[in-house]
Amino acid sequence: RRLEAVAALVISFKALYFAELIVKLAPIIQTILKMLADSIGFMIILLIVQFAFVVSFWLLGKNQLQYDSVPTESEDFPSYTTFDGACSFIYEMSLGEVGGFGMYEVGAESHQLPLWIVFILASFTLIIHMMNMLIAIMTNTFEENQAVQNLIISKTKLRFVIDNFNLFQPFGTVEDKQKISYIVT
Repeated sequence: RRLEAVAALVISFKALYFAELIVKLAPIIQTILKMLADSIGFMIILLIVQFAFVVSFWLLGKNQLQYDSVPTESEDFPSYTTFDGACSFIYEMSLGEVGGFGMYEVGAESHQLPLWIVFILASFTLIIHMMNMLIAIMTNTFEENQAVQNLIISKTKLRFVIDNFNLFQPFGTVEDKQKISYIVT
């Protein structure tokens, strides 16, 4: 079923190729693809920042377990004390979920201040700053594509013709697809 799941995704994304022939959808699909390409650098930076906060919470959580006598079977047990838990905690925080912040006061509370400081830094950096940067990148890409919307529609239709030129072979067999690309454009 894993292969079927991947095949279903590939087939669904392939439908976007044909959906680009619809005049109203072509610029939207191209904008989405350009946004993905434009946000690759941002995603790398976001992953590095997230990893820094994961390690920070994980180390403070281990210290909290060791020095604050936090009972492991407690329902107030902090999720960030394991590496997987810290990854989940920071991922959820990046999406705006801050429900686990009350766990800093469990045990002897000697790590409460450093945990709150890291929490405030992570909240500001991940939720406010990084997400606003992502919105700015997407807005810029959208505005750029809106300016050349008619060109995108023409380019999409021409690419479809070039990609499928050999299916019908109206001018006989053409071996060199690059020559056809040059002629059509």
